[in-house]
Amino acid sequence: MKEESQILFSSHPDLDKIIFYPNPASDCIYFQEEAKLSIYSSSGLQVKSLKVDKGGRVDCSDLPTGLYLVVLGKDNAGERHKLVIQ
Repeated sequence: MKEESQILFSSHPDLDKIIFYPNPASDCIYFQEEAKLSIYSSSGLQVKSLKVDKGGRVDCSDLPTGLYLVVLGKDNAGERHKLVIQ
């Protein structure tokens, strides 16, 4: 399983540019670069999946308070980040 994670989420130089803020968040998160993203609850349920344009925002006001996993992708590579919703 560990090897699969390394293959699915390999390093990609362009991923360093994908930054979202604020974290922790309450109403929405903003992105500095274009990205495909999926947000998963702490129980592993996918709660959002969409493409964000450069300078775009994602409404998080419908997400209950808690810890989430954000999977960001670009060109068949991906990164995982924790997101706290307050």
